Order: sequence, then C-alpha cells, then structure tokens
Amino acid sequence: MMSSFDYFQAQHVAHSVVFRHLDAEGGTQWINLQQSVQGSPNVVVQEYKHRPARLLQCRATNSLYHCVLAFQQDNFRDWRWKAMVMPHRQ
Repeated sequence: MMSSFDYFQAQHVAHSVVFRHLDAEGGTQWINLQQSVQGSPNVVVQEYKHRPARLLQCRATNSLYHCVLAFQQDNFRDWRWKAMVMPHRQ
C-alpha cells in the first residue's frame, strides 16, 4: 500500500481506517478486493492522478457505483496499491 492512499471518495486515508472498512459488513470489501485481483483481471494502463497506473475494475456494494483499484510504482519501482475509489461514470 502506498503511504498516501485514496479510499472511495476520501484522499490520504489512514491504513487502519481502510482495513477497518474492508472488515465491515462481514468482510464484503475484502472479498471484493480478492475477486478483483484473482485469475486474469482486465488491467487498464492509464494515469491516476497524473501518474502512470494500472487499474482494475472491482465490484461496488451497490450497482449504481463504479469501483476501481489503482496500482502505481513507488520510488523503487515496486508496484503498490494506491487506491480503491469510485470515479464518476462518464
């Protein structure tokens, strides 16, 4: 996880808060995260906040929303989880 993490509509969310939310509702978002990265996910190469990223679609808890996982490279070029967000649909 990147030190500055975006979670749904919030930015710079503390890791402990993210983990608490992932645990809520019987771990629904943990399951969502796991299913999003398993198998052969559809990876989109696109910028996230003006930096190169790899985006994966995840399942929002409500079908009205669109959920995306973002991964970016850190200063050592290691891939880190940067965000689990719900961008606006276009």
